[in-house]
Amino acid sequence: MRLVEEIDAEGEVSAELVAKEAGIDVEVARRIVAGRLRTPGASCADFLNSDHSAARMPCAVSFLLCFACRNAVATGRYLPRIAYLHQALESLRSAVTPAVWAADWATHIKDLFYALVKRIPSPKALSESARARADKQQQERQEHARC
Repeated sequence: MRLVEEIDAEGEVSAELVAKEAGIDVEVARRIVAGRLRTPGASCADFLNSDHSAARMPCAVSFLLCFACRNAVATGRYLPRIAYLHQALESLRSAVTPAVWAADWATHIKDLFYALVKRIPSPKALSESARARADKQQQERQEHARC
């Protein structure tokens, strides 16, 4: 899975930025940004060429394998969902035997944890991002007030 930024320096959603960060075609990135390639945990850049299915065949595996697939692209909007999924899967640990956990769930938890750790911004980055958004919103309000 590739976790990418979708908000550019001006605070706008940018397919070009998604394409650049994910290393995919801009048209595919536009479809990702528009929400037309969604799966439960990410967007799929190439549903017919999965790492987990036969070539040129629709992907037919669990969405949990998206977290280990080169075609999965998650933007910031997916982080809350990924965090919740991680929490839900972690809660299963006490409901199954250690052998079942290791066989069925441990790899998925590891992939989800990696996705979260890789993308959770530091508190400083969050505050800087929030400040930049607030400044941009204030600037837009001032521009609209002049009209």
